[in-house]
Amino acid sequence: PDEFKKSFKDNLFFERDLVVGHRDFEKIAKFINKKKDFYLVTGFASSGEFHLGHRAIIDLYVYFRKFTKTGNFVICDLDAYVSRPDKKISSLSEARAYAVNNISNALSLGVPPSDIVLQSKRDSEYFSLSHEIMKRITFNTMKATLGHTDLGKFSATCLQISDILYPQVRDGGAFTLVPVGIDQDPIVRLARDVYKKINKNFDAPSALYISHVPGMRNPQEKMSKSGSSISLIEPLSSIKSLIDGSFTGGKSTEEEQKLNGGNPEGCPLYQLYRFYHPDSKFVENIYQSCLSGKLLCGSDKKSALDFLTN
Repeated sequence: PDEFKKSFKDNLFFERDLVVGHRDFEKIAKFINKKKDFYLVTGFASSGEFHLGHRAIIDLYVYFRKFTKTGNFVICDLDAYVSRPDKKISSLSEARAYAVNNISNALSLGVPPSDIVLQSKRDSEYFSLSHEIMKRITFNTMKATLGHTDLGKFSATCLQISDILYPQVRDGGAFTLVPVGIDQDPIVRLARDVYKKINKNFDAPSALYISHVPGMRNPQEKMSKSGSSISLIEPLSSIKSLIDGSFTGGKSTEEEQKLNGGNPEGCPLYQLYRFYHPDSKFVENIYQSCLSGKLLCGSDKKSALDFLTN
């Protein structure tokens, strides 16, 4: 809604329409306006290196963290282990090794050290809550929500819901904001459904959704596929290779693009500017220049490489 864009106009995710949905965010907006505290919660499975897709959520978390005193940034090593096949994560030790790097990245991007939580190191109340959640969600509900019957992913989902609801264990009725990607809405909906079965004093968690940073090879996929993502510790040579080989919104030939213009909306390079470039005038100029055919893909790739590496 426009009222949120006005209230948070200093945040580029709102300004550039990258916030694409919410659930009960108006409650949190009122708390922020009245300078009242709330809980901030997000998390990531430690199944690999953080990439630019993760950074968008981290940046949103850090932005809202300045409005409240309490945040939980969960590194989900148990989730990563139980929900991934052995060829991806073969042991809990492997998930924890990734967790160390993930924590380092999160801290470097401004997440307060006191907010960092490792899922496997949670206290007994957390695991009691997760078991209570398992008892309250039926097999058919899980299957209908997730679209499959992978028991590892069922377990991971219950852990994720526990991460969302846990701040209320010692403070029932506390308002909670969960900033995540739009694909996490099914998990949030389950949390908003089960909370009242756990404790009548709990409050329905609020959520804020942003769109995905697209993959470099396929803009229809989010940036998580191997060979299509740029990690936060990507070597310079690898970044160049990914940019050079990226999909673009250009036409088949230079002449055709100059005549008919390109498609910036379908170009991962434009989307990187849209998510991360600090100058909105620059982003708008890229959009219009591509659309009109003035900007060709070769020049755009050089510009994107310069932006990402400098």
